[in-house]
Amino acid sequence: MEKFSNRRKYEVGRDNSIEEDDEYFYIFIDKIMAHIIPKRTFTTPAEMNLFSKQIKECLKNNK
Repeated sequence: MEKFSNRRKYEVGRDNSIEEDDEYFYIFIDKIMAHIIPKRTFTTPAEMNLFSKQIKECLKNNK
């Protein structure tokens, strides 16, 4: 039996970026497609801030 996975790998490139508003993080994997992550997912503000910092560092280091 074949197993299916919802995991995908995306390369970090020049079109990648992160934006946010009061409720969501938008991690753009190209100019028109983004992963949308609700901020309510995080259990503490510190956890949310760490996530944001790590994503921004990853994108900055891979451009």
